[in-house]
Amino acid sequence: MVNDGHWERDGPYLRHVEEGFTLTLLVGMELEAPLDVMVELSDGVQRFATIFTPDSIGRIQKKDVESGECLNGRYFWAKNIILVDAIDSSLVESIVLDLIRSGEIYHAFGTEH
Repeated sequence: MVNDGHWERDGPYLRHVEEGFTLTLLVGMELEAPLDVMVELSDGVQRFATIFTPDSIGRIQKKDVESGECLNGRYFWAKNIILVDAIDSSLVESIVLDLIRSGEIYHAFGTEH
């Protein structure tokens, strides 16, 4: 949930500009998982990840059982995933800051969406 004033809504996106990076969330109407996240660092390269909760993965697997995908829901995969216990814009921002500080942003976020 957006719980402070430094996020700007632009249609289905929430954006936050911080020194050294811009963080964009594709949220549609509400924040819920899976959540597509884009980070643009000062080098200008856009990096992407998708944030999931265990519940969102369970919903996807249940759908896959019904559709027959992923061996009838017996496995789950996604590119550039980050797993969290709950979706919150301030948590996403904290995760991105932590990954930038550690240098792991280059591994956790891919350059292809």
